[in-house]
Amino acid sequence: NAACSSGNISTTLDGATADVGRFTSIAIGTDQFPVVSYRDVTNLDLKVAKCADPACSNPAMVTTVDGAGTNVGEHTSIAIGSDGLPVISYYDVGATNLKVAKCADIDCSVPAGITTADGGGADLGRYSSITVPGDGLPIIAHYSASAGRLRAVKCTDLACAGSSAAVVDASADVGAHASIGIGADGLPIIAYHDVTNGTLKIARCGSATCASGNTLSVLDTNAVTGHFTSITVGGDGLPFVTYRDVSGDGLMAAKCANAFCLDYWSRR
Repeated sequence: NAACSSGNISTTLDGATADVGRFTSIAIGTDQFPVVSYRDVTNLDLKVAKCADPACSNPAMVTTVDGAGTNVGEHTSIAIGSDGLPVISYYDVGATNLKVAKCADIDCSVPAGITTADGGGADLGRYSSITVPGDGLPIIAHYSASAGRLRAVKCTDLACAGSSAAVVDASADVGAHASIGIGADGLPIIAYHDVTNGTLKIARCGSATCASGNTLSVLDTNAVTGHFTSITVGGDGLPFVTYRDVSGDGLMAAKCANAFCLDYWSRR
């Protein structure tokens, strides 16, 4: 049911190897069946499981999307492109950069196109989060661990073979645990952790690429908070953020009182 209080169906999507299922991300395909990206820790691969029904109760189609002896697949994030095909951002551990896999079919069973979306020798791509705005071109928020910066990569095509990168917040060591959504005005909004101050921050992008006009705000100033963020925008156009309060060891939720998250209605 809508509250998940009864009648739930639990299914093992992939149990073929000893350690799978870290860094999961889920989307609903054009066929209305879920598609899940995740890391195969045993083989150090990026994998995708495509459900065969809405409840994922039948055996899923499991595909290794990026492997071939590399160490990839951390911090996955999946979205459905404007062409109806999944697109996945993730961290390449071996190369320490941000990669994108563009599926060639709705199941990701055909070899995907793999590109490096943000690299250049620095440690980029951790905590990646991808979404597809109204222009159909994906945008990815991620953390530069070497520089301690929140970055955004705006793709110039559906497969992210071309892209432009921007620093969204360079105020301190910021950008871990990033989650990106699209506001009511069509511009990206990002929730993330300020490592230096231990707070939860929000970046409201001033442009489609997040390269200018960004508005930064602190949403929660509790001792150490803002881990494992997830942001969405409600039907009222106002952002809603869930996250972990590390110092209080609890799951928190914050409802923004305005589109810029400069204030909140409730936080619990």
